[in-house]
Amino acid sequence: MSSHHSQRQPTYATLRSKAESVQSRDESGYLLADLERHPSHSTSEQRNHHSSRSPGQQPSLDKGTKKKRQPHLNIRLLVLAGGQLVIFGLGWGFVGALIRQSNIALPDNLAHLVSSEPSATTFVVSILAAIISMISIRIYSLSVCLALTSKLHRRATPLLFSGFSVSASMGRMFIKLRHPTWTCTSIITMVVLTSLSSGWTSLLNPTVILLSDPIRGNELDLISPTFSYLLNNSSVSQNGTNNSLTALNDDSYNVLGLSGPLAGHSAGGLDVPSFFSLNGATYNISTGGILPSIQSSVYSVGNPPTSGLQFDGGSTRVNTTSFNTTGLSQNFTMTQQGLTAHVNCSEASPDSFSVDEDVTSPASYRIYSATAYCNRSLDYVANGPYYSGGGCDGVDCIFIVPCPLQDSTAPSNKSFTISIFSNAAGSECRYSFIPNTTCTVTPMTTTVVAQYNDRIITPTTSNSSESYAVGQYNPSALAFLASVVQWFGGNAQNLVSNSVGDSVYVLRSMQNQTNLQSSNDPDNIIFAEQEDYWRGVVEFGGTYLRSGFSTVGSELPEDMLTPISGNVSTLTMGWSYRPKSTLAALVPQTLITLFTLMALAAVRRDAGALHDSVDVTDVSDVVLSTTAGRSGVQGVTAGKEKKERLEGETVRLTEVDDSRKILVLGN
Repeated sequence: MSSHHSQRQPTYATLRSKAESVQSRDESGYLLADLERHPSHSTSEQRNHHSSRSPGQQPSLDKGTKKKRQPHLNIRLLVLAGGQLVIFGLGWGFVGALIRQSNIALPDNLAHLVSSEPSATTFVVSILAAIISMISIRIYSLSVCLALTSKLHRRATPLLFSGFSVSASMGRMFIKLRHPTWTCTSIITMVVLTSLSSGWTSLLNPTVILLSDPIRGNELDLISPTFSYLLNNSSVSQNGTNNSLTALNDDSYNVLGLSGPLAGHSAGGLDVPSFFSLNGATYNISTGGILPSIQSSVYSVGNPPTSGLQFDGGSTRVNTTSFNTTGLSQNFTMTQQGLTAHVNCSEASPDSFSVDEDVTSPASYRIYSATAYCNRSLDYVANGPYYSGGGCDGVDCIFIVPCPLQDSTAPSNKSFTISIFSNAAGSECRYSFIPNTTCTVTPMTTTVVAQYNDRIITPTTSNSSESYAVGQYNPSALAFLASVVQWFGGNAQNLVSNSVGDSVYVLRSMQNQTNLQSSNDPDNIIFAEQEDYWRGVVEFGGTYLRSGFSTVGSELPEDMLTPISGNVSTLTMGWSYRPKSTLAALVPQTLITLFTLMALAAVRRDAGALHDSVDVTDVSDVVLSTTAGRSGVQGVTAGKEKKERLEGETVRLTEVDDSRKILVLGN
């Protein structure tokens, strides 16, 4: 038995080394690891030096050593505190920028890349967040290590507290029910450290955001006195009567002929999207009498060869705010001056028109002369030749004649009428469903809210807007619109069909059959369809008029302009300030910064130099500090000898008969 104990005696002595180290520290005030920093002293000299002091006397360092340690410690504390505060400041600075700007958008090229590669983006952001978190956690761990080293250096500390401090510095759980404060602190620390990377990922990961910015600009004012004067000087009357019907230029027929009937058809009140193109822009339902105010919504159509009433197509001026960010997609909402018309259609009096057939017509087709009596406004008769083929007994023909400067009952400088009559009325021909009709048209300038979405313009008349009769402020504009209707009417008829009649026929065919059957008077529905059709034609005429006098390069004086405004909504990638989630993402970083500063505040002046040779949170340093090396000196040595011990020493865990565990250093 004695032999057995003698074999274990060296191992037991090794375990007692830590207690001896603490005893030496209690007597001298310094760990033996600190004494190892003076290798020039021999072991016997060190022992004599200790024995020459009284038990309660602290070892005195030379003044030069104190002066060296103080700057070293100050720099270390400043670096740790500064590094943590820089990370803390970057995080809260970013949040502050979000609070101030609400949204921070990525450049367009990066936004498209991030949107197309969401997984790769999350991966990159996670790596960046992990790097920031590791740096912050390392600074925190070093600060706790310094604080623990300082405490151990000043006084004897319970081993349990030392274990708690090491666990707290590494974010490990420390469960001791007899010490609930330490347990709760370790849990909080663990949660903070483990959630730090997630917080930074949540903060830095870009998401889909919606930017909203105001738009300002101006456009041609159709009812300004300056433009009224300009248009009056540019107009040529058809019959010598000023401001009755304007003589249109042949150059403009291409635009009028291609787009006019489409505009009327689209505006026919079908309650479904109906698109048509005009001068590089695509409109839904109607033009609303506006010009495109957003450059990106118009395809390039080249510079216009002519302008004014001779306009034959080409780019028009856009004078609104431009934006550098286009994002993934953009929608614009603009409030502009539009042009529409109040149209009221009813059955025409039989004596308001007449149709005569030319008896000399060739056998293959017939020639008609239609006359509308416009004597309510002035001594004026509107007429013109119409050509029809021989189908349906040669009477499948619709005549459309405008009468300027009158409404349905009396002369008026705000309105004009449209007489629509057919030889097919009452027969079984294609257009027999259209009764003889008189429509009173009153063009009005109004406020239009236009939606620009994916190069499609959808204008809607604002219900709260004020309307102004065009003829009252700009008689020449009223005469121009009446001439546009006249041109449509004269060119709608061909040898086999009539484009206006076909459009009304299609609109009627697409009407809800329940509405047609429930209506007491089917003619009312036909009148309503014609009202929608001619309203679309007049609105198109307003857009054409604006285009001719707003061509690219034209200089419009200030008194010919009206302001417009709106808003752009840009869908892109970036960061948006969301109070709860944004602030919650920085809670872990805020707490770890607070813990770091608290730990650094607990560091005393004499701990910095000591930490150069011993790390009390490192198990290797702890083992070395409680054992002796080959030189026979107990403690952690600095420099090469410590490195040799770490690489050369071995450690083994053994168990004795009474279940005690012994950690044996060496073979």
